[in-house]
Amino acid sequence: MRILYHHRTQGRGVEGVHIREIIKGLERLGHVVEVLSPPGVTVGGAASQSGTKSGLVRTLSRSLPEIAFEAMEMAYNFNAARRMASMLSAGTYDLIFERYAIFNWSGVSNARRFDVPIIMEINYTSYTPLARRRSALLKPLAHALDRRVLRRADGFTVVSGWLRRHLIELGVDEDRIILLTNAADPDVFTPEVPGGPVRERHGLGGSFVIGYVGGFYRWHGLDFLLDVFKRLLDDCPEASLLLVGDGPEREGLRRHAERLGVANRVCFAGNVLHDDLPPYIAAFDIAVLPDSNEYCSPMKVFEYMSMARPVVAPDLENLRESFTSGVEGLLFRPGSDASLLEALETLYRDRELRRTMGERARRHVLTEHTWLGNSRKIVDLYERITAGR
Repeated sequence: MRILYHHRTQGRGVEGVHIREIIKGLERLGHVVEVLSPPGVTVGGAASQSGTKSGLVRTLSRSLPEIAFEAMEMAYNFNAARRMASMLSAGTYDLIFERYAIFNWSGVSNARRFDVPIIMEINYTSYTPLARRRSALLKPLAHALDRRVLRRADGFTVVSGWLRRHLIELGVDEDRIILLTNAADPDVFTPEVPGGPVRERHGLGGSFVIGYVGGFYRWHGLDFLLDVFKRLLDDCPEASLLLVGDGPEREGLRRHAERLGVANRVCFAGNVLHDDLPPYIAAFDIAVLPDSNEYCSPMKVFEYMSMARPVVAPDLENLRESFTSGVEGLLFRPGSDASLLEALETLYRDRELRRTMGERARRHVLTEHTWLGNSRKIVDLYERITAGR
């Protein structure tokens, strides 16, 4: 099968990882994938059609007023539609696979024009709350375009049950939707990777290490984690907290750790490239996700589990879709200091429980949450939606 993969991201962070891994999975299954990216963006792993403007686009995305940025998003369609039409005119494609973006209609318009089936990957819609603030003025237009795009696409992958219900509420036939949570590459995120060098580098020694990987943003709940960690030290004085990542809350979190008197037990490791993460996760005894929204699928959870680390996370539907509490990890009441503390103390006290949960977590990823498995499910969806064409 020949697939045209279209996205409107900057190809960085978890977005870039997701794109690269799905492409790699489809290629491992024997399919040819050609990528249409915004100008200047390269995600690797496949032939790519792009230009040389990514730095300018990133600058504009950070500095433009929201309504001007949204106008630029809409204008992107004309460039993308032209380039996509050129690719579709030059050869035969079996499928367009497109990562949904607000105000983007170029994929569905070309799919109809060239009579090529299109599957859309949905991580959010214009209705879901996002980190980036959106202008109220253009919100009705964004909603209208969403409904139009969703009516025209042939199939959908969603990363959570919340998003599945959301699409059904917007009028999408449930038979056209499959749930594909995020995943991990078990050959990269493997428990065979040693964590000793990271422990030595950051002075963690034989500490009981609670680890977090991700951005330092208000909604990730790291201040909440620090508050609970202070209480944990009363019963677990050899515990350490290893925070891997960066973001606008970093200095505030440092100051908060100092106010709590736990700064000497908290290690800020800084930003680490995704390919370099396994040794850091290997240094964890347990991995924690302090908070989450209800519609996302935190990739870090699957990477923790792939490395046989038990996960502690809030008891939300999307996390229940990721693992079973008491089997591969523990879920706590969202926002509850006492519940998170109980989960951390339970795993601290029981080394054998940590080991068995970690082993189950690894097996769970191998059977249910690999990128290759997700790619197979995309192909299965394609075969189903095209059976009657």
